[in-house]
Amino acid sequence: MIDVVIPTCDRPQRLAQALASVGGQRSLPARVIVVDNGRVAAQPAGLDGVDLICVKAPVHCGAAQARNIGAAMAESPWVAFLDDDDRWHPDYLGAWRRA
Repeated sequence: MIDVVIPTCDRPQRLAQALASVGGQRSLPARVIVVDNGRVAAQPAGLDGVDLICVKAPVHCGAAQARNIGAAMAESPWVAFLDDDDRWHPDYLGAWRRA
């Protein structure tokens, strides 16, 4: 099992695209933890079959601290980090199982 941590800061469209990238994985994660450190509350949605958790971090705590907050909440033995402005190939999460 693997958890995904996505730090985000006031970029709802990019967050939606990042979440779509996770939802398009051939091997879905156990959960996705969105760590929102922006001024406007993130409203993540659109993942079927995956636990989606959104936590509010201190405003502008920075991406590194947001990743640490998400990692501390992870329950799976593996954690993958995806920034809100990045996208994954559909086999990205499945590749770690074959390594």
